[in-house]
Amino acid sequence: MQLIIKQTSRFIIAEKPYGMTTHKVDDYKDGFKEFLEQKTGRELGIVSRLDATTSGLILFPFKDAAAEINTLWQTDECVKTYLFVTDRKAKTNETSIEIKSFIEQKGSEKIWLSDRSKTPNAFSQFTFLKMMSTQAGPLYLWQAQIKTGKTHQIRLHALDLGIPILGDTKYSGTPFFRLCLHASELKIGDDTFRSQSPFEDIGNPYYPLMAEFEKRSRLYSLETSECFRWTHTEVSNVLLDQYGDNLFFYVYFGTAETAAMKQKTEVPKLQIETIEQAQSVGAWISSYFQKSLFLKPMYDRGKAPQKNELLRYEFAAKKWSNEFPAMEWIATENGLKFKLKSHQGQSPGLFLDQRENRKWVLNNSKEKSILNLFSYTSGFSVCAAVGAAKEVTTVDLSKSFIEWSKENFALNDLPAGPQFQFWSADTMHFMKGAINKNRKWDLIICDPPTFGRSDKGVFQIEKDVDLLLQNCFQCLNPGGHILFSTNFEKWNTEGLHQQVRKALPERKFKFVLEKTPYQSLDFDFPNQNPKMKSIFIKKIV
Repeated sequence: MQLIIKQTSRFIIAEKPYGMTTHKVDDYKDGFKEFLEQKTGRELGIVSRLDATTSGLILFPFKDAAAEINTLWQTDECVKTYLFVTDRKAKTNETSIEIKSFIEQKGSEKIWLSDRSKTPNAFSQFTFLKMMSTQAGPLYLWQAQIKTGKTHQIRLHALDLGIPILGDTKYSGTPFFRLCLHASELKIGDDTFRSQSPFEDIGNPYYPLMAEFEKRSRLYSLETSECFRWTHTEVSNVLLDQYGDNLFFYVYFGTAETAAMKQKTEVPKLQIETIEQAQSVGAWISSYFQKSLFLKPMYDRGKAPQKNELLRYEFAAKKWSNEFPAMEWIATENGLKFKLKSHQGQSPGLFLDQRENRKWVLNNSKEKSILNLFSYTSGFSVCAAVGAAKEVTTVDLSKSFIEWSKENFALNDLPAGPQFQFWSADTMHFMKGAINKNRKWDLIICDPPTFGRSDKGVFQIEKDVDLLLQNCFQCLNPGGHILFSTNFEKWNTEGLHQQVRKALPERKFKFVLEKTPYQSLDFDFPNQNPKMKSIFIKKIV
Protein backbone atom coordinates (compact mmCIF):
# COMPACT_ATOMS: atom_id res chain seq x y z
CA MET A 1 0.00 0.00 0.00
CA GLN A 2 1.51 3.29 -1.11
CA LEU A 3 0.56 6.82 -0.06
CA ILE A 4 0.18 8.91 -3.22
CA ILE A 5 2.14 12.18 -3.02
CA LYS A 6 3.24 14.42 -5.89
CA GLN A 7 6.65 15.82 -5.04
CA THR A 8 9.04 18.40 -6.50
CA SER A 9 12.36 19.61 -5.14
CA ARG A 10 10.59 22.51 -3.38
CA PHE A 11 7.20 21.21 -2.22
CA ILE A 12 4.74 18.36 -2.10
CA ILE A 13 1.16 18.28 -3.37
CA ALA A 14 -1.34 15.94 -1.79
CA GLU A 15 -5.10 15.27 -1.89
CA LYS A 16 -6.52 16.44 1.42
CA PRO A 17 -9.66 14.47 2.25
CA TYR A 18 -12.72 16.30 3.53
CA GLY A 19 -12.99 16.13 7.31
CA MET A 20 -9.27 16.62 7.96
CA THR A 21 -7.70 19.84 9.23
CA THR A 22 -4.76 21.39 7.39
CA HIS A 23 -2.59 21.45 10.52
CA LYS A 24 -2.56 20.73 14.26
CA VAL A 25 -5.45 22.13 16.32
CA ASP A 26 -4.20 21.03 19.77
CA ASP A 27 -1.61 18.77 21.41
CA TYR A 28 -3.65 15.63 20.82
CA LYS A 29 -5.18 16.47 17.43
CA ASP A 30 -2.71 16.82 14.59
CA GLY A 31 -3.55 17.71 11.00
CA PHE A 32 -2.63 16.78 7.44
CA LYS A 33 0.68 18.65 7.66
CA GLU A 34 1.86 16.66 10.68
CA PHE A 35 0.66 13.41 9.10
CA LEU A 36 2.65 14.07 5.91
CA GLU A 37 5.72 15.11 7.89
CA GLN A 38 5.75 11.76 9.66
CA LYS A 39 5.18 9.79 6.45
CA THR A 40 7.76 11.67 4.35
CA GLY A 41 10.32 12.36 7.08
CA ARG A 42 10.53 16.01 5.93
CA GLU A 43 9.67 19.21 7.80
CA LEU A 44 6.97 21.16 5.98
CA GLY A 45 5.80 24.77 5.97
CA ILE A 46 2.30 26.15 5.47
CA VAL A 47 1.30 28.50 2.66
CA SER A 48 -1.92 26.83 1.50
CA ARG A 49 -4.87 26.19 3.82
CA LEU A 50 -8.12 24.35 3.20
CA ASP A 51 -11.04 24.20 5.62
CA ALA A 52 -11.41 20.81 7.30
CA THR A 53 -14.64 20.33 5.32
CA THR A 54 -13.01 21.08 1.95
CA SER A 55 -11.25 18.41 -0.10
CA GLY A 56 -8.66 18.56 -2.84
CA LEU A 57 -5.16 19.65 -3.73
CA ILE A 58 -3.07 21.26 -1.04
CA LEU A 59 0.55 22.38 -1.24
CA PHE A 60 3.13 22.16 1.53
CA PRO A 61 6.60 23.59 0.84
CA PHE A 62 9.66 21.96 2.31
CA LYS A 63 10.89 24.10 5.17
CA ASP A 64 13.95 25.41 3.33
CA ALA A 65 11.78 26.58 0.40
CA ALA A 66 8.89 27.99 2.46
CA ALA A 67 9.82 31.67 2.09
CA GLU A 68 10.25 31.38 -1.69
CA ILE A 69 6.96 29.49 -2.17
CA ASN A 70 5.09 31.85 0.14
CA THR A 71 6.19 34.83 -1.99
CA LEU A 72 5.21 33.02 -5.20
CA TRP A 73 1.85 32.06 -3.66
CA GLN A 74 0.84 35.74 -3.50
CA THR A 75 1.53 36.44 -7.19
CA ASP A 76 -0.33 35.79 -10.44
CA GLU A 77 2.05 32.90 -11.10
CA CYS A 78 -0.05 30.88 -8.67
CA VAL A 79 -3.62 30.10 -9.77
CA LYS A 80 -6.05 28.25 -7.49
CA THR A 81 -9.13 26.64 -9.04
CA TYR A 82 -12.03 25.00 -7.18
CA LEU A 83 -15.19 23.09 -8.03
CA PHE A 84 -18.38 23.37 -6.01
CA VAL A 85 -21.94 22.05 -6.18
CA THR A 86 -25.10 23.93 -5.28
CA ASP A 87 -28.74 22.91 -5.37
CA ARG A 88 -29.84 26.50 -6.08
CA LYS A 89 -30.30 27.82 -9.60
CA ALA A 90 -28.49 31.10 -10.17
CA LYS A 91 -30.71 34.17 -10.59
CA THR A 92 -28.73 35.20 -13.65
CA ASN A 93 -28.21 33.50 -17.01
CA GLU A 94 -24.59 34.60 -17.07
CA THR A 95 -22.22 31.67 -17.12
CA SER A 96 -19.18 33.70 -16.05
CA ILE A 97 -19.42 36.03 -13.07
CA GLU A 98 -16.77 38.14 -11.37
CA ILE A 99 -17.55 38.93 -7.76
CA LYS A 100 -15.78 41.35 -5.43
CA SER A 101 -16.45 42.14 -1.79
CA PHE A 102 -14.90 43.16 1.50
CA ILE A 103 -14.50 40.12 3.75
CA GLU A 104 -13.88 40.58 7.45
CA GLN A 105 -14.48 38.90 10.80
CA LYS A 106 -17.00 40.65 13.01
CA GLY A 107 -18.91 40.29 16.28
CA SER A 108 -18.17 38.55 19.54
CA GLU A 109 -18.47 35.18 17.82
CA LYS A 110 -15.99 36.33 15.13
CA ILE A 111 -18.17 35.37 12.16
CA TRP A 112 -16.81 35.98 8.65
CA LEU A 113 -18.96 38.34 6.61
CA SER A 114 -18.90 39.58 3.01
CA ASP A 115 -19.89 43.21 2.27
CA ARG A 116 -20.19 44.20 -1.41
CA SER A 117 -20.79 47.89 -0.55
CA LYS A 118 -17.25 48.40 0.77
CA THR A 119 -13.95 48.68 -1.06
CA PRO A 120 -13.23 45.06 -1.98
CA ASN A 121 -10.38 43.00 -0.60
CA ALA A 122 -11.56 39.67 -2.06
CA PHE A 123 -11.92 38.76 -5.76
CA SER A 124 -13.40 35.57 -7.24
CA GLN A 125 -14.28 34.40 -10.73
CA PHE A 126 -17.20 31.94 -10.98
CA THR A 127 -17.95 29.88 -14.10
CA PHE A 128 -21.03 27.71 -14.51
CA LEU A 129 -20.13 24.25 -15.85
CA LYS A 130 -23.23 22.05 -15.99
CA MET A 131 -26.47 20.84 -14.42
CA MET A 132 -26.59 17.33 -12.94
CA SER A 133 -29.81 15.34 -12.45
CA THR A 134 -30.51 13.48 -9.19
CA GLN A 135 -33.54 11.81 -7.62
CA ALA A 136 -33.85 14.80 -5.26
CA GLY A 137 -33.75 17.34 -8.10
CA PRO A 138 -31.16 19.18 -10.18
CA LEU A 139 -27.72 20.13 -8.89
CA TYR A 140 -25.40 22.70 -10.45
CA LEU A 141 -21.63 22.40 -10.85
CA TRP A 142 -19.56 25.60 -10.74
CA GLN A 143 -15.88 26.43 -11.06
CA ALA A 144 -14.29 29.13 -8.93
CA GLN A 145 -10.92 30.83 -9.25
CA ILE A 146 -9.76 33.06 -6.43
CA LYS A 147 -7.48 36.01 -6.85
CA THR A 148 -7.12 36.59 -3.09
CA GLY A 149 -6.89 34.32 -0.09
CA LYS A 150 -9.55 35.43 2.36
CA THR A 151 -11.04 32.95 4.82
CA HIS A 152 -14.23 31.25 3.48
CA GLN A 153 -14.02 33.43 0.35
CA ILE A 154 -15.67 31.02 -2.11
CA ARG A 155 -18.32 30.04 0.41
CA LEU A 156 -19.20 33.68 1.13
CA HIS A 157 -19.18 34.71 -2.51
CA ALA A 158 -21.42 31.76 -3.41
CA LEU A 159 -23.83 32.98 -0.74
CA ASP A 160 -23.63 36.52 -2.16
CA LEU A 161 -24.77 35.16 -5.53
CA GLY A 162 -27.64 33.15 -4.03
CA ILE A 163 -25.99 29.80 -4.82
CA PRO A 164 -24.72 28.61 -1.41
CA ILE A 165 -22.64 25.46 -1.55
CA LEU A 166 -24.41 22.16 -0.92
CA GLY A 167 -23.60 21.03 2.62
CA ASP A 168 -22.50 24.50 3.77
CA THR A 169 -25.04 24.99 6.56
CA LYS A 170 -22.83 27.71 8.08
CA TYR A 171 -23.63 29.89 5.05
CA SER A 172 -27.24 28.87 4.30
CA GLY A 173 -26.45 25.79 2.21
CA THR A 174 -28.74 22.78 2.19
CA PRO A 175 -27.61 20.07 4.68
CA PHE A 176 -25.58 17.29 3.07
CA PHE A 177 -23.10 14.73 4.41
CA ARG A 178 -20.14 16.81 3.20
CA LEU A 179 -19.33 20.31 2.01
CA CYS A 180 -19.31 20.03 -1.78
CA LEU A 181 -16.22 22.19 -2.32
CA HIS A 182 -13.07 20.73 -3.89
CA ALA A 183 -9.67 22.25 -4.77
CA SER A 184 -9.32 20.87 -8.30
CA GLU A 185 -6.26 22.59 -9.78
CA LEU A 186 -3.11 24.34 -8.60
CA LYS A 187 -0.81 26.17 -10.97
CA ILE A 188 2.40 27.33 -9.35
CA GLY A 189 5.05 28.74 -11.64
CA ASP A 190 5.59 26.23 -14.45
CA ASP A 191 3.95 23.36 -12.57
CA THR A 192 0.25 22.53 -12.91
CA PHE A 193 -1.45 19.87 -10.77
CA ARG A 194 -5.00 18.64 -11.35
CA SER A 195 -7.48 16.61 -9.36
CA GLN A 196 -10.56 14.99 -10.88
CA SER A 197 -13.96 16.18 -9.72
CA PRO A 198 -15.37 14.06 -6.87
CA PHE A 199 -18.91 15.10 -7.81
CA GLU A 200 -19.43 13.29 -11.12
CA ASP A 201 -21.43 10.47 -9.50
CA ILE A 202 -23.35 12.67 -7.07
CA GLY A 203 -26.66 11.57 -8.62
CA ASN A 204 -26.02 7.91 -7.83
CA PRO A 205 -28.11 6.68 -4.85
CA TYR A 206 -24.95 5.04 -3.49
CA TYR A 207 -22.89 8.22 -3.84
CA PRO A 208 -22.14 8.47 -0.08
CA LEU A 209 -20.34 5.12 -0.28
CA MET A 210 -18.72 5.95 -3.61
CA ALA A 211 -17.40 9.20 -2.11
CA GLU A 212 -15.58 7.23 0.59
CA PHE A 213 -14.18 4.68 -1.86
CA GLU A 214 -12.97 7.45 -4.16
CA LYS A 215 -11.52 9.48 -1.27
CA ARG A 216 -9.32 6.57 -0.26
CA SER A 217 -8.37 5.80 -3.87
CA ARG A 218 -7.06 9.38 -4.17
CA LEU A 219 -4.85 8.80 -1.12
CA TYR A 220 -3.54 5.27 -1.63
CA SER A 221 -2.48 2.92 -4.39
CA LEU A 222 -3.63 -0.59 -3.46
CA GLU A 223 -2.99 -4.11 -4.67
CA THR A 224 -6.07 -6.33 -4.83
CA SER A 225 -4.52 -8.79 -2.36
CA GLU A 226 -4.04 -6.15 0.35
CA CYS A 227 -6.04 -5.48 3.51
CA PHE A 228 -7.70 -2.09 3.78
CA ARG A 229 -10.74 -0.29 5.24
CA TRP A 230 -12.94 1.28 2.55
CA THR A 231 -15.32 3.05 4.89
CA HIS A 232 -14.88 3.66 8.60
CA THR A 233 -17.40 5.60 10.69
CA GLU A 234 -18.28 8.07 7.93
CA VAL A 235 -21.25 6.22 6.44
CA SER A 236 -23.71 6.01 9.30
CA ASN A 237 -24.05 2.44 10.58
CA VAL A 238 -21.68 0.47 8.31
CA LEU A 239 -18.01 -0.48 8.03
CA LEU A 240 -16.36 -2.09 5.00
CA ASP A 241 -13.05 -3.96 5.13
CA GLN A 242 -11.09 -5.56 2.31
CA TYR A 243 -9.17 -8.71 3.18
CA GLY A 244 -7.51 -9.57 -0.10
CA ASP A 245 -10.04 -11.31 -2.34
CA ASN A 246 -12.91 -10.93 0.14
CA LEU A 247 -14.84 -7.99 1.57
CA PHE A 248 -16.30 -7.85 5.08
CA PHE A 249 -19.38 -5.62 5.37
CA TYR A 250 -20.37 -4.86 8.97
CA VAL A 251 -23.83 -3.38 9.56
CA TYR A 252 -24.68 -2.15 13.07
CA PHE A 253 -28.33 -2.48 14.03
CA GLY A 254 -29.55 -0.34 16.92
CA THR A 255 -26.30 -0.22 18.88
CA ALA A 256 -24.79 2.61 20.85
CA GLU A 257 -21.93 2.59 18.37
CA THR A 258 -24.40 3.39 15.60
CA ALA A 259 -25.51 6.48 17.47
CA ALA A 260 -21.89 7.60 17.79
CA MET A 261 -21.42 7.13 14.04
CA LYS A 262 -24.47 9.28 13.28
CA GLN A 263 -22.94 12.15 15.21
CA LYS A 264 -20.06 12.27 12.74
CA THR A 265 -22.18 14.07 10.14
CA GLU A 266 -25.14 16.43 10.10
CA VAL A 267 -27.00 14.13 7.74
CA PRO A 268 -26.71 10.32 7.91
CA LYS A 269 -25.31 9.19 4.60
CA LEU A 270 -26.70 5.72 4.17
CA GLN A 271 -28.86 4.40 6.98
CA ILE A 272 -29.59 0.66 6.77
CA GLU A 273 -32.50 -0.55 8.89
CA THR A 274 -33.04 -4.17 7.77
CA ILE A 275 -31.10 -7.23 6.66
CA GLU A 276 -32.80 -6.94 3.25
CA GLN A 277 -31.44 -3.41 2.84
CA ALA A 278 -28.02 -4.59 3.94
CA GLN A 279 -28.09 -7.37 1.35
CA SER A 280 -29.08 -4.94 -1.39
CA VAL A 281 -26.23 -2.56 -0.53
CA GLY A 282 -23.82 -5.48 -0.08
CA ALA A 283 -24.61 -6.84 -3.54
CA TRP A 284 -23.91 -3.40 -5.04
CA ILE A 285 -20.60 -3.16 -3.14
CA SER A 286 -19.60 -6.62 -4.38
CA SER A 287 -20.28 -5.55 -7.95
CA TYR A 288 -18.40 -2.25 -7.49
CA PHE A 289 -15.21 -3.99 -6.32
CA GLN A 290 -15.79 -7.24 -8.24
CA LYS A 291 -15.08 -9.23 -5.10
CA SER A 292 -17.18 -11.64 -3.05
CA LEU A 293 -18.51 -10.26 0.22
CA PHE A 294 -19.31 -11.41 3.75
CA LEU A 295 -22.16 -9.58 5.49
CA LYS A 296 -21.77 -9.48 9.26
CA PRO A 297 -24.82 -8.06 11.09
CA MET A 298 -23.85 -6.46 14.43
CA TYR A 299 -26.59 -6.34 17.07
CA ASP A 300 -26.99 -5.14 20.64
CA ARG A 301 -25.86 -7.83 23.04
CA GLY A 302 -28.68 -10.22 23.76
CA LYS A 303 -30.75 -9.11 20.76
CA ALA A 304 -29.06 -10.99 17.92
CA PRO A 305 -31.40 -13.48 16.24
CA GLN A 306 -28.30 -15.57 15.49
CA LYS A 307 -25.30 -14.88 17.66
CA ASN A 308 -22.72 -15.44 14.93
CA GLU A 309 -24.80 -14.68 11.85
CA LEU A 310 -22.73 -14.43 8.70
CA LEU A 311 -24.02 -14.22 5.13
CA ARG A 312 -22.00 -14.48 1.92
CA TYR A 313 -22.54 -12.94 -1.50
CA GLU A 314 -20.76 -14.76 -4.30
CA PHE A 315 -19.77 -12.18 -6.89
CA ALA A 316 -19.38 -14.69 -9.74
CA ALA A 317 -22.75 -16.37 -9.11
CA LYS A 318 -24.52 -13.13 -8.04
CA LYS A 319 -26.29 -14.84 -5.16
CA TRP A 320 -26.55 -14.80 -1.36
CA SER A 321 -26.12 -17.74 1.00
CA ASN A 322 -26.44 -18.10 4.77
CA GLU A 323 -25.29 -21.70 4.79
CA PHE A 324 -21.77 -22.24 3.52
CA PRO A 325 -18.68 -24.02 4.83
CA ALA A 326 -15.95 -22.18 6.72
CA MET A 327 -13.41 -20.63 4.36
CA GLU A 328 -9.69 -19.88 4.52
CA TRP A 329 -7.65 -17.62 2.23
CA ILE A 330 -4.43 -15.59 2.17
CA ALA A 331 -4.11 -11.80 2.06
CA THR A 332 -1.15 -9.43 2.35
CA GLU A 333 -0.18 -6.43 4.46
CA ASN A 334 3.10 -4.52 4.15
CA GLY A 335 4.37 -7.32 1.93
CA LEU A 336 3.65 -10.07 4.51
CA LYS A 337 1.16 -12.91 4.20
CA PHE A 338 -1.63 -13.67 6.64
CA LYS A 339 -4.18 -16.47 6.78
CA LEU A 340 -7.78 -15.26 7.08
CA LYS A 341 -10.76 -17.38 8.12
CA SER A 342 -14.51 -16.91 8.00
CA HIS A 343 -16.75 -17.84 10.95
CA GLN A 344 -14.24 -16.47 13.46
CA GLY A 345 -16.29 -13.78 15.21
CA GLN A 346 -15.99 -10.10 14.35
CA SER A 347 -12.64 -10.27 12.56
CA PRO A 348 -11.38 -12.86 10.06
CA GLY A 349 -7.92 -12.71 11.65
CA LEU A 350 -6.29 -9.29 11.37
CA PHE A 351 -7.21 -6.01 13.08
CA LEU A 352 -6.60 -3.44 10.35
CA ASP A 353 -6.40 -0.43 12.69
CA GLN A 354 -2.99 -1.73 13.89
CA ARG A 355 -1.47 -1.73 10.37
CA GLU A 356 0.87 1.22 10.90
CA ASN A 357 1.97 -0.01 14.33
CA ARG A 358 2.75 -3.42 12.80
CA LYS A 359 4.78 -1.68 10.08
CA TRP A 360 6.75 0.18 12.76
CA VAL A 361 7.52 -3.14 14.49
CA LEU A 362 8.59 -4.62 11.14
CA ASN A 363 11.07 -1.77 10.67
CA ASN A 364 12.30 -1.48 14.29
CA SER A 365 12.85 -5.03 15.56
CA LYS A 366 16.32 -5.85 14.30
CA GLU A 367 18.38 -7.66 16.96
CA LYS A 368 15.76 -6.93 19.64
CA SER A 369 13.94 -9.25 22.01
CA ILE A 370 10.18 -8.89 21.52
CA LEU A 371 7.25 -9.89 23.74
CA ASN A 372 3.77 -9.86 22.18
CA LEU A 373 0.94 -10.08 24.74
CA PHE A 374 -2.73 -10.74 23.92
CA SER A 375 -1.29 -11.70 20.55
CA TYR A 376 -4.46 -12.88 18.73
CA THR A 377 -3.15 -14.34 15.41
CA SER A 378 0.29 -12.75 15.91
CA GLY A 379 0.45 -10.06 13.25
CA PHE A 380 2.92 -8.18 15.45
CA SER A 381 5.00 -11.30 16.10
CA VAL A 382 5.27 -12.04 12.37
CA CYS A 383 6.43 -8.46 11.74
CA ALA A 384 9.02 -8.70 14.51
CA ALA A 385 10.35 -12.01 13.23
CA VAL A 386 10.54 -10.87 9.61
CA GLY A 387 12.17 -7.68 10.92
CA ALA A 388 15.12 -9.78 12.20
CA ALA A 389 14.32 -9.76 15.91
CA LYS A 390 16.72 -11.99 17.84
CA GLU A 391 13.87 -13.40 19.95
CA VAL A 392 10.04 -13.26 19.69
CA THR A 393 7.80 -14.48 22.52
CA THR A 394 4.09 -14.74 21.73
CA VAL A 395 1.41 -15.05 24.42
CA ASP A 396 -2.35 -15.57 24.05
CA LEU A 397 -4.93 -17.35 26.16
CA SER A 398 -6.46 -19.16 23.15
CA LYS A 399 -4.75 -22.34 21.98
CA SER A 400 -6.47 -22.02 18.60
CA PHE A 401 -5.03 -18.52 18.12
CA ILE A 402 -1.57 -19.80 19.03
CA GLU A 403 -1.90 -22.52 16.36
CA TRP A 404 -3.15 -19.90 13.88
CA SER A 405 -0.12 -17.77 14.79
CA LYS A 406 2.20 -20.65 13.92
CA GLU A 407 0.43 -20.94 10.54
CA ASN A 408 1.15 -17.26 9.87
CA PHE A 409 4.81 -17.79 10.74
CA ALA A 410 5.00 -20.70 8.29
CA LEU A 411 3.30 -18.63 5.56
CA ASN A 412 6.14 -16.12 5.81
CA ASP A 413 8.89 -18.78 5.72
CA LEU A 414 9.80 -18.31 9.37
CA PRO A 415 11.30 -21.59 10.59
CA ALA A 416 10.41 -23.14 13.92
CA GLY A 417 13.17 -22.66 16.46
CA PRO A 418 13.97 -21.62 20.05
CA GLN A 419 14.09 -17.96 19.06
CA PHE A 420 10.32 -18.09 18.42
CA GLN A 421 8.36 -19.07 21.53
CA PHE A 422 4.57 -19.50 21.70
CA TRP A 423 2.68 -19.61 24.99
CA SER A 424 -1.00 -20.42 25.43
CA ALA A 425 -1.39 -18.66 28.78
CA ASP A 426 -3.24 -16.03 30.76
CA THR A 427 -1.23 -12.85 30.23
CA MET A 428 -1.31 -11.65 33.84
CA HIS A 429 -0.22 -15.12 35.02
CA PHE A 430 2.56 -15.23 32.37
CA MET A 431 3.85 -11.81 33.44
CA LYS A 432 3.97 -12.87 37.08
CA GLY A 433 6.11 -15.86 36.09
CA ALA A 434 8.36 -13.70 33.89
CA ILE A 435 8.98 -11.31 36.78
CA ASN A 436 9.87 -14.20 39.09
CA LYS A 437 12.37 -15.46 36.49
CA ASN A 438 13.70 -11.93 35.86
CA ARG A 439 12.94 -12.18 32.13
CA LYS A 440 13.23 -8.92 30.19
CA TRP A 441 12.56 -7.73 26.64
CA ASP A 442 13.50 -4.72 24.49
CA LEU A 443 9.97 -4.22 23.12
CA ILE A 444 6.70 -5.32 24.72
CA ILE A 445 3.56 -5.12 22.61
CA CYS A 446 0.43 -4.97 24.73
CA ASP A 447 -3.00 -4.66 23.11
CA PRO A 448 -5.38 -5.93 25.81
CA PRO A 449 -9.12 -6.52 25.40
CA THR A 450 -11.55 -4.36 27.31
CA PHE A 451 -12.83 -7.50 28.99
CA GLY A 452 -11.60 -11.09 29.09
CA ARG A 453 -12.17 -14.26 31.09
CA SER A 454 -9.86 -17.20 31.82
CA ASP A 455 -9.62 -19.96 34.43
CA LYS A 456 -7.27 -17.61 36.31
CA GLY A 457 -9.96 -14.94 36.65
CA VAL A 458 -11.54 -11.98 34.87
CA PHE A 459 -9.55 -9.21 33.14
CA GLN A 460 -11.11 -5.73 33.04
CA ILE A 461 -8.99 -2.96 31.57
CA GLU A 462 -10.32 -0.22 33.89
CA LYS A 463 -9.51 -2.32 36.95
CA ASP A 464 -6.35 -4.13 35.80
CA VAL A 465 -4.51 -1.66 33.56
CA ASP A 466 -2.29 -0.32 36.38
CA LEU A 467 -0.94 -3.75 37.34
CA LEU A 468 -0.63 -4.76 33.68
CA LEU A 469 1.52 -1.73 32.83
CA GLN A 470 3.60 -2.08 35.99
CA ASN A 471 4.33 -5.73 35.17
CA CYS A 472 5.30 -4.79 31.61
CA PHE A 473 7.61 -2.08 32.92
CA GLN A 474 9.33 -4.55 35.25
CA CYS A 475 9.97 -6.85 32.28
CA LEU A 476 11.39 -4.08 30.06
CA ASN A 477 15.07 -3.48 29.45
CA PRO A 478 16.36 0.09 30.01
CA GLY A 479 15.87 2.05 26.79
CA GLY A 480 13.15 -0.37 25.72
CA HIS A 481 9.59 0.44 24.69
CA ILE A 482 6.11 -0.70 25.58
CA LEU A 483 3.73 -0.34 22.63
CA PHE A 484 0.43 -0.06 24.48
CA SER A 485 -2.90 0.21 22.68
CA THR A 486 -6.58 -0.03 23.51
CA ASN A 487 -10.05 0.32 22.01
CA PHE A 488 -11.59 1.16 25.39
CA GLU A 489 -14.22 3.74 24.50
CA LYS A 490 -14.11 5.69 27.80
CA TRP A 491 -10.55 6.88 27.08
CA ASN A 492 -9.54 9.30 24.35
CA THR A 493 -5.88 9.93 23.47
CA GLU A 494 -5.43 12.43 26.28
CA GLY A 495 -7.19 10.08 28.70
CA LEU A 496 -4.83 7.26 27.71
CA HIS A 497 -1.83 9.45 28.54
CA GLN A 498 -3.37 10.23 31.93
CA GLN A 499 -4.01 6.53 32.63
CA VAL A 500 -0.39 5.65 31.85
CA ARG A 501 0.93 8.39 34.15
CA LYS A 502 -1.45 7.23 36.90
CA ALA A 503 -0.35 3.60 36.51
CA LEU A 504 3.36 4.50 36.44
CA PRO A 505 3.86 7.33 38.99
CA GLU A 506 7.03 9.31 38.31
CA ARG A 507 8.41 8.81 41.82
CA LYS A 508 8.70 5.11 41.09
CA PHE A 509 8.95 4.73 37.30
CA LYS A 510 11.21 6.71 34.95
CA PHE A 511 9.87 6.90 31.40
CA VAL A 512 8.93 9.19 28.55
CA LEU A 513 5.80 8.96 26.41
CA GLU A 514 6.24 9.00 22.63
CA LYS A 515 3.81 9.10 19.74
CA THR A 516 3.09 5.95 17.80
CA PRO A 517 2.71 6.20 14.00
CA TYR A 518 -0.46 7.82 12.76
CA GLN A 519 -3.07 5.39 11.53
CA SER A 520 -3.37 5.38 7.76
CA LEU A 521 -6.18 7.56 6.50
CA ASP A 522 -8.61 4.73 5.85
CA PHE A 523 -9.26 5.01 9.60
CA ASP A 524 -9.64 8.02 11.91
CA PHE A 525 -7.86 11.23 10.95
CA PRO A 526 -5.23 12.69 13.35
CA ASN A 527 -7.65 15.53 14.22
CA GLN A 528 -10.37 13.08 15.29
CA ASN A 529 -10.79 11.04 18.46
CA PRO A 530 -9.73 7.56 17.32
CA LYS A 531 -11.36 4.39 18.56
CA MET A 532 -7.97 2.64 18.69
CA LYS A 533 -5.53 4.62 20.83
CA SER A 534 -1.84 3.72 21.17
CA ILE A 535 1.28 5.08 22.79
CA PHE A 536 4.98 4.25 23.25
CA ILE A 537 6.27 4.11 26.83
CA LYS A 538 10.08 4.33 26.77
CA LYS A 539 11.90 3.15 29.88
CA ILE A 540 14.72 5.45 30.95
CA VAL A 541 16.07 3.39 33.86
